[in-house]
Amino acid sequence: MKKRLVVAFEGIDFAGKTTQVGLLKKYLKRQGILCSVVEFFDSKFPFVRFVKFFSEGKKLDSKSKNFTVPFATMLSTYSMFVGEILHTRKGHRVVLFDRSVYSNYALLYSVWGSRSKAERYLSSKLVQKIFSTVAWPDVVIHLDVSVEEAINRARKMEIKRHPHETPEYMEAAKKAFLNLKSGKIKTTSPKKARWITIDGGQPIRKVHKDILESLKGDLS
Repeated sequence: MKKRLVVAFEGIDFAGKTTQVGLLKKYLKRQGILCSVVEFFDSKFPFVRFVKFFSEGKKLDSKSKNFTVPFATMLSTYSMFVGEILHTRKGHRVVLFDRSVYSNYALLYSVWGSRSKAERYLSSKLVQKIFSTVAWPDVVIHLDVSVEEAINRARKMEIKRHPHETPEYMEAAKKAFLNLKSGKIKTTSPKKARWITIDGGQPIRKVHKDILESLKGDLS
């Protein structure tokens, strides 16, 4: 592996992204490959922690979406930008993103439910400039699970879902990720990422094994 590899894990909420990022990081460490992990919303940053606390349990109505959704995309980009500066060490050959800029696209399309509205917002020069501050992935590991499976996982782990995480929203997000993969949703990415879709509904170790197999050429 001659150059830095940026791998992003994407998928709907409770697809298993954080779990698989952790397993891959441990595997790379055992192989002597230094890697960094960057989170989508890193609660270690005071500003992010404050906003998450303030918004906890609040349901988004049609009016608040017009402000909250764009704000969330800016906040996540800020979190990833700072996280990349703080956590990406010199000499680290792999950077793992627990969600990436692609999640901002999925969020906008699924919460707003208006393709034209999302495209107008995303086409603005300011938004494009802000998104360009964060590394875009070389490889996207898309963990595809059914909405029913994702909700069951949250229930089993006793995780309280945010009010906006309705089955309808999650179905829309699932569709958005598939459209990002196929290119139906256009992005401002300066490079074409290789998307790998893996059945996230399998046992955790099987998913991990499939991820390692799919990254074999990238890590050699």
